[in-house]
Amino acid sequence: MDLEKLIMHISIIPDYRQPWKITHKLSGILLLTICGQGNIMATII
Repeated sequence: MDLEKLIMHISIIPDYRQPWKITHKLSGILLLTICGQGNIMATII
């Protein structure tokens, strides 16, 4: 999947966190998590 398409899909997920406590965008957090899991799976396999 293209990185831009992945970011578009992730960006539609609503963020219900308290606005004054947000330091990082939810889409960025999810993108890092997905990429990190992909790297772990590539290492294991």
